[in-house]
Amino acid sequence: MSTVFSEPCSSASSTFIRGFLIVCLLGRGAAIAQGADAESLSKGIYRLTADGEKPALVVAMAADESITSPQQSPDGKWIVYDSTKSFNENGQPTPALDHIFIVPSEGGTPKDLGAGLLPNWSPDSKQLCFAVAGGNGSDTQSGLYVMNADGSGRQRLLEADGGRWSPDGGRIAYLVGGQVHVYDILAASDIQLTNEERNITGTPAWSPDGKQIAIVYFSNADHTLGILQADKEQQTPRVLWEGHGISRSPNWAPSNSLVVYASPSKVYDIYALDASESPTPARPFEGKLPSQVKDPTWMSDGKGVLFVIWK
Repeated sequence: MSTVFSEPCSSASSTFIRGFLIVCLLGRGAAIAQGADAESLSKGIYRLTADGEKPALVVAMAADESITSPQQSPDGKWIVYDSTKSFNENGQPTPALDHIFIVPSEGGTPKDLGAGLLPNWSPDSKQLCFAVAGGNGSDTQSGLYVMNADGSGRQRLLEADGGRWSPDGGRIAYLVGGQVHVYDILAASDIQLTNEERNITGTPAWSPDGKQIAIVYFSNADHTLGILQADKEQQTPRVLWEGHGISRSPNWAPSNSLVVYASPSKVYDIYALDASESPTPARPFEGKLPSQVKDPTWMSDGKGVLFVIWK
């Protein structure tokens, strides 16, 4: 099978986000407004630095639009996200009709790259991995795809979902039937990491050294953040954290701690915790987040986060 993948680039991967893990836990209903007044902020993608006083708008969201999954390129130049204006009878977005958009990190006019959702950057910032859902009303087949960052060279890899590139660019972690797999690009082969089906949300996430993969899934404890070894078949995830509201895609970011967007004690915020021991969360953005945000992800320079205000 021919591919459009670039050869792995170690210098590019050195700019890839390091150390922290951000996991989005969507808190609906009991959110508490904090440092930024949510009523004063319009819908859209925002960035917030640790030393900033108020989120800065990057992409405005139309009244009839739903935006999710913003990610900044490792070189810091671009932000990619998915968007739809199609909703079902319950008012929920229709993933099959999502399109991927790209916009300069400082803002500007977004460019439509075509059908897809859950976009993820290659370490050299030249390509995107993404999923296409079934029933999109076109001839585009569902599955896991890659394309160049300008939208050219679109190519289907396999029937899968939720793909993410490894930090060295040589592998992609993805989901099939509630199981986590790793696809070796050069060998065009894969291994299955998990030992049973789970209701996994979003996409898997690689540790900066490429040795571990984080996932979030529904369990008897409501939601679970688990860690897998990236080269071990048929394993049970090591449980790092359990609790209400954990969902969406994990994201690694700079430092030696894990960060989650969560709601212990009914306070929604970003919490930092040590992945090597029982978590005792700190709050690096305390008082700076508005209520009702979703899909936070660390910026490539390690100085702040991107997130979506959706209502």
